[in-house]
Amino acid sequence: MDEFRSTAENAGSGKEYFFHADEFNEKAIAELGEGAGGEALESEGENIKFVGTLAKAALISILGTILIFQAALPRKIIVPDPIRAAIGMGTHPHTHTNEWIVDREATCGEPGLEYTLCIECGERAEEREVAANGHTVSDEWVVERETSCAAPGLEVRRCTVCNEVCESREIPALEHKPKDEWEIEKEATCTEPGEEVIKCEVCGQVLETREIEAPGHKYPNKWTVRQEATCTRKGIEFRKCTVCEEEETRDIDLKEHTPVTQTTKEPTCTDTGTQTQSCSVCGQVLETATLPAKGHSFSSWTVKTASTCVKKGVEHRTCTVCGFEETRALDLAAHTLSSWSETKTATCTVDGEQTRYCTVDGCSYKETKSIPAKGHSYPSTWTLETASTCIKKGTESRVCTICGQGKETRELPLASHTLSEWEERTQATCTEAGEAYRHCTVNGCNYEETKPIAAKGHSWSNWKVNDNMHTSGRECNLCHTQETCNHPKFSAVRGDDYDYTYCTTCKHTAEELGFDDSYDEYEGEDGEMHERMVVYLSDGSFVYAYFE
Repeated sequence: MDEFRSTAENAGSGKEYFFHADEFNEKAIAELGEGAGGEALESEGENIKFVGTLAKAALISILGTILIFQAALPRKIIVPDPIRAAIGMGTHPHTHTNEWIVDREATCGEPGLEYTLCIECGERAEEREVAANGHTVSDEWVVERETSCAAPGLEVRRCTVCNEVCESREIPALEHKPKDEWEIEKEATCTEPGEEVIKCEVCGQVLETREIEAPGHKYPNKWTVRQEATCTRKGIEFRKCTVCEEEETRDIDLKEHTPVTQTTKEPTCTDTGTQTQSCSVCGQVLETATLPAKGHSFSSWTVKTASTCVKKGVEHRTCTVCGFEETRALDLAAHTLSSWSETKTATCTVDGEQTRYCTVDGCSYKETKSIPAKGHSYPSTWTLETASTCIKKGTESRVCTICGQGKETRELPLASHTLSEWEERTQATCTEAGEAYRHCTVNGCNYEETKPIAAKGHSWSNWKVNDNMHTSGRECNLCHTQETCNHPKFSAVRGDDYDYTYCTTCKHTAEELGFDDSYDEYEGEDGEMHERMVVYLSDGSFVYAYFE
């Protein structure tokens, strides 16, 4: 409470005194106990009761507040929660009104705070945050920085409440105003280019630059000879630029020699000669050339000694100028061969041989060639030697009908397995496949085949609404696996008497699930207004349900 009752109001009434948290503390409790002449405070449920009889009225000062207790009257004191916690008594349940008191006003960017008070102890019973107001943006743009032709400007819109900048935009820079004439920034010389520019009339900024081409030297057309040319030394002539006096020189070409050619050494059949070219004016040797040897002038080749197949012959020819003789060997003559004769008879497996000889005296040359082996001649039928099983291959053979010795053997394919009946190894469940198997019954064979047994799949019970009315559940009749529906999607249905909504998973209606629903309108893709339902879920969220 916000006030304290006087002794006259409370005398003999047994009514309660209430204290705020900032008006009661452990020190006050201690003072009450001492002021009662040895009598003390004791707990009674959630309260503190003053016990005993005062011989006279006790005047107690607690933090500047005067509290008077009438003699011989028990009094109850509702102690604030912080004091109760300090003396180990726990808290008492608050009773508060719905009147909210503003503690901190909300601003544009910061949330506010409001609270209610307990009607018994006066403490804050509940607090809640008040959402920030948000900025109120002015419709008017204000220039923050003026624009020029050198840089863009800036304008802003501020909050009409707190004056904070909420939005800004750039003001485009003004266009430059170029002058009509070019200004020379740097004069051109004969060899270096100059530069001229166009400037802005407003800010003086250079807007365009172009080069003034170097004009080059201005030379007269006439050259002056400084040194005359000969056939061994170039001449020199010069001229000067009429602007900068810079001098340009150039060579005068050599005068041509007057050549004279003579043979200083005549060539022979085998030796080279020499020819020299000299200037008849200065005597300088201009060129020396080698004259090639003339080479022999041979007669035709004539056989001197004929060739045989064991000895090469010789042919020769003679130079008609110097008499030099040249010889060369002839190729060996071809062998004169006898007829082929059989020197080794071929068998089924071994090659035979034929031979022929050269008939020229003194020649030992001979040629041989093989007669291919005839090969075995096998019958078309095979004889079984060992029968096959499923773990070991059998064999069959056949013998040559010519030599009776050549034998050919080959493996037979493995026989098929002798399989048992299928047996169940692992039983199938609702969600996992089982396995069946069968094996080969031949002794020593470990062959086995397996195949899956398909999972049975769940046999679900009907959906049932859980006790909390917020979820639905169902159970598999085989494995007892449970499944819960959190109602992710609803659909709406037009009924004869009333419209209703239902969960598309568990098929329970919103009414059965304890959810509220209501009508809502929305604009469709056709631009028309359509009706739908809104289902409000237990967690405070909602979903839309469209009519089927």
